[in-house]
Amino acid sequence: MTKLNIETKETKQSLLSEMASSKGDELVYKTDNKALSSVAVDPISHEYFLLKSASVSEVGQPSIVTVFSIWNTMIGSSLVSIPWAVTEAGLVLGIFMIVAMAGIAYYTCWLTVKYGYRYDDFTDAVQKRFGNGAQRVTLFASVLLLVGALIAYHVLMRDALFSIVAHVLTSSSQTIDLWTPTAAALVILATLFPITNLKNFSVFVKINTIGVVFVAVIVGFICYTGLTTFTEAGHDVEISYANQNWGPLAGMLSLSFFIHNAAIPIMKNQRDPSKNKRDLALGYLFTALSYIAVAVLGYFGFHDVHRFGKDKLTQNVLNMFSSNDVGALIARLSLFLQIVTVFPLLLSVIRRQVCTFFFASEYPSAFHVFTFNSIMMLLTTSFAVFYPNVGSILSYTGALCGLILVFAMPVAVHLKSVPEGVSTPSFLVHCVIVLIGLLFLVYQFVPVQ
Repeated sequence: MTKLNIETKETKQSLLSEMASSKGDELVYKTDNKALSSVAVDPISHEYFLLKSASVSEVGQPSIVTVFSIWNTMIGSSLVSIPWAVTEAGLVLGIFMIVAMAGIAYYTCWLTVKYGYRYDDFTDAVQKRFGNGAQRVTLFASVLLLVGALIAYHVLMRDALFSIVAHVLTSSSQTIDLWTPTAAALVILATLFPITNLKNFSVFVKINTIGVVFVAVIVGFICYTGLTTFTEAGHDVEISYANQNWGPLAGMLSLSFFIHNAAIPIMKNQRDPSKNKRDLALGYLFTALSYIAVAVLGYFGFHDVHRFGKDKLTQNVLNMFSSNDVGALIARLSLFLQIVTVFPLLLSVIRRQVCTFFFASEYPSAFHVFTFNSIMMLLTTSFAVFYPNVGSILSYTGALCGLILVFAMPVAVHLKSVPEGVSTPSFLVHCVIVLIGLLFLVYQFVPVQ
């Protein structure tokens, strides 16, 4: 590693301009025209990394905000469906899949940040290497995946709001005949639509950090239910190590660990960009640990469905409880508030991608944004009313779009961007990553007895 000392602001900016023009795919951290104290140059990989910026302590969010924004954004909708999916797959196999998928998704997400940082969006990096066709495919998959997440969010908010209001009405001896899940979905539409029309993306990132508290409550409730049931059952719970029906978990995990496009704007708000890789790893680590805790304790907690008066485990485990259960009421309220902080953030990411691609602007006009948000909100509301199967939504959209966004495209961009080529073992490892994503998709359509 060769270190160059740069004395003047003009020289530093000249070097950065040269780097940006000669190396369009490397990770270059923006500094808002602030003077840089030093730049490190690796003559082997030809990648440039800013080691120190004069603005490190002046602007941007600290690492803890970045880490928990990543954690909170990823962990939303899948949290209450993980026990169902792990029960379908088997406990041991389910844990193994969570760990493996976390590692793969972290690696490909870092590739997305690495090669997409200097662009407005990762799809621009794809277009530079593979042309407009590949960019359109990537953009379509990205939008479809996030739309699937938004639909799942709306369904979960509908379930939570319906049970919360039903509890309040029942407690006050009010009639609940007019209060239906459909009414709850429409109330959510009317409440969230004005919020989604805000212009500033950084506002959503800051609001998103509030959801950390709500996630902790949900995780705590599911874990508490698992510990209580495990204790009451006298440790006599039959464990299914591996089942054939692991497809739903595979598709769900592709979506559960997907933050690839949202990671770039979150990282650009980072106070010290040199810590991006570490903070991304911590975000994935906390997410994986949260899913494992919910998977294990949720498996024991909801294994005996008859204890809850049900015939089978529901795709949203909170629906196993009656509206009068106080613990479930708190968990539902936390889930609702947590998703409310994430929903505008993800919709803003989708809007930014689509508007940048078609209009070369993240915010072409108030009319464009209003129209786009109207279409998206009506779409999610329709699913919440007519097809509220959150587990199936997560599984199919995750497997289909995850193949492109989580497995294939980051690997393809990486292989294309290494000027000297990769070694044969490295090439084979990257091929295996893509094949895993393909297997996840194919298995969604394999009938399991």
